[in-house]
Amino acid sequence: MPARLRLDYTAPDRRTVIVTERELRITATAATPAIVRDITTAQGRVKKYFVDKSPAELRKHFTVRAFVDSAVPGTYQVEMIPTRKQIKEGLSELRIWVDEETLFLRRMRMTFASGDTKTFVLGKVQLDQPIAPGTFEAPETRTVTR
Repeated sequence: MPARLRLDYTAPDRRTVIVTERELRITATAATPAIVRDITTAQGRVKKYFVDKSPAELRKHFTVRAFVDSAVPGTYQVEMIPTRKQIKEGLSELRIWVDEETLFLRRMRMTFASGDTKTFVLGKVQLDQPIAPGTFEAPETRTVTR
């Protein structure tokens, strides 16, 4: 699991999201305050239920179905439906698509208990490339902590 992640969005609005083990920082423009959230508890839940878990361990908390997804060529889709009440309270479904060759994440869709969904599509993924200094530093903006 990467300890740091940077996402640069161009649409629908330009913004940068930086995730560390402790913090989520969303910045849009120099005129817009950055939103900063402590995500230590959420990261702990992710580690508890997902990180370094065997298929058998995942099946204790989810109904898991994996298949070749013809709608997204070159991927396997893994559908995970929580069976544990504590997980169901926040997440009703997790779908991930992994590349058939590299087994790296290409897409992820989370459906929350509220019915809202969030889909991430990863493009231009480069493996084993040097990371420029400052990549995980937040752009200069005002900060609002939530």
